[in-house]
Amino acid sequence: MAHPTTISASELPGSSLVLRNALILASVLDLPLRILDFRQGRNKPGIQPADSALVRLTDRVSGGRNAEARLGDEEVRWEGGSRWEWEGEWNASPGPTTSLPILFQAVFPALLFANSPSQLHFLAGSTDLPDAPPLDHTINVLLTFLQTHLGAPAISITLLQRGSLPLGRAQLSAQVQPLSEGQVLRPVTLLEQGDVVTIRGSIVITNKMPTHTLTRARDAIAEVLSLHHRAAEVPLDLTTAREAAAEGDRGEIYITIWAETSTGCRLGGSSSGERGRRTPEEVGREAAEALLRELDGGGCIDSWMQAFHPSPKRLSRTPSTLRLGPLTKRAQLAMDVATKLTGAKFEVEQEGEGCILRVWGISWYR
Repeated sequence: MAHPTTISASELPGSSLVLRNALILASVLDLPLRILDFRQGRNKPGIQPADSALVRLTDRVSGGRNAEARLGDEEVRWEGGSRWEWEGEWNASPGPTTSLPILFQAVFPALLFANSPSQLHFLAGSTDLPDAPPLDHTINVLLTFLQTHLGAPAISITLLQRGSLPLGRAQLSAQVQPLSEGQVLRPVTLLEQGDVVTIRGSIVITNKMPTHTLTRARDAIAEVLSLHHRAAEVPLDLTTAREAAAEGDRGEIYITIWAETSTGCRLGGSSSGERGRRTPEEVGREAAEALLRELDGGGCIDSWMQAFHPSPKRLSRTPSTLRLGPLTKRAQLAMDVATKLTGAKFEVEQEGEGCILRVWGISWYR
């Protein structure tokens, strides 16, 4: 067995982000891995439930050999797996603090290199957490980018039930088609954001929210967009829905909107709120303002995509070039981890408040 690559999480900001980015690569490339000093010096040091759920599921999906990630431990050991075992059907029931979109994003890259289609069934967890990409962004922005620009095969997510803190009783299923034999992910070049062609989105309330919540939130979104020079005359297509929620749900509103541009970019903004704590107007305005910040940043992908996109890009053909808005700490961390684990190379060229990112991947193929 190869000598494990060792990463000290104390040297990079965000132990959970280090773990997620390292496991994406380690699972695909079959790299033994040790992560030390996990959440060292924090109020709750060591592995937390969401971290443990990530390691366990990634280990099972990629045919690993009993990765070690016990609650409270400050060290994670990953022994690697066998890429020929990446196929099948898996169930996961993580706790309410686990973001299912993040868990899915960490696991599915390995399944792109499986021998046959795979299915994931999440029986618990949260679809929408404050510091994580919401599920609707993953479905409508991330997956569209992967399939349109990178040539990823069909990936679908079926939502059965939303869930968020404190209960986290979400349920969803995902189906991942693998790459064809010999196929690699395509390079992508996106250097101009282009004109905004349309703005779409969804407003969802759970069963205890009054129906007028939908109209109030939609009007708030439209008002904010109407005052911005790039969005004022753009068609606005918002779907509204009421969804059943788990027993004990106190009533939530979830909003995700995204802009589609003339150059093929798709950028999103989102917000959510609990009944009695935030008004529909507040949630709607926040989602619209988040989208406008992404547009004003000039990037071709949004902030959530910045955090994720280095993962598949460092496996694709070389080179890829993207215009970004202000570089996020999550994106910088993802690049730092990739540099430690692979031969991928990143070059960041500052342009005003944004930057041009060039990625030389490793052309990993199935």
